[in-house]
Amino acid sequence: MLQVITKPFLQEEKSFYPYLLVVSSDSLYIMSPDRTMLIETIIEGKDNDGYVCAADDEDHFLECIIDIKRDILNGFNPLDWIL
Repeated sequence: MLQVITKPFLQEEKSFYPYLLVVSSDSLYIMSPDRTMLIETIIEGKDNDGYVCAADDEDHFLECIIDIKRDILNGFNPLDWIL
């Protein structure tokens, strides 16, 4: 399951999420678990209003990357099913 982190990011200091994605309507990034840097840009779009999402485990994390990437490349907004 992909969980959207809804609290302000700095207030989440005590929580640890090993699998983080930053998702917008046309962008997908992988963020480091310590939240200090972007590890990889999967798709860079123009929408800067993204959400930080955490996956439960590595398998689900990889599935989400595939699903989100497919949606963006096919012109769909992945936030429709994430939010």
